[in-house]
Amino acid sequence: GYHFSASHRSGVAMPLRLLIASDLHDDIQAVEQLQAEMADEEVDVFLCPGDFTMMPNPVAEGDVDWKAPTSAEIDEYSSKAFAMLEALRKVQPSVRLVFVPGNHDPRSMFGVAGDASALEDNVHGRLVHLAPDLVLAGWGGAVEAWEAGEEVWGAYPWRDAALHKA
Repeated sequence: GYHFSASHRSGVAMPLRLLIASDLHDDIQAVEQLQAEMADEEVDVFLCPGDFTMMPNPVAEGDVDWKAPTSAEIDEYSSKAFAMLEALRKVQPSVRLVFVPGNHDPRSMFGVAGDASALEDNVHGRLVHLAPDLVLAGWGGAVEAWEAGEEVWGAYPWRDAALHKA
């Protein structure tokens, strides 16, 4: 596994340099622009907290309105998500990309299905040591949000109650 250190080779403590990009929603041009702007920058960790695609945000599995996406939808958004990941890896090729899938990303990005090797940097449901005293806890997707007793934001891909059972 990876262990990130914020220390300089001379033993002098250095700040941990983070690059964070989220909510790209299929925008390859934004990734290309980010790559151009970051070409001469030094980064220790590249974090991507989800929403690689603009997959329609379905209701959570188990809800009465839930319906499985079609094979074509799964293939389309999985392909888009993995293309975005590959483009993001080119932004800082020598730096490990650490990500969690968002609520607009296909279930294949949660490690439920798909190419396992492409998901090695997925920290959904895991802890990653970024520096000696810095741990990142990854949790992707979204749980429902409530306001005045009304659900104002739907959960995906699982509802909060289902997470408590796990």
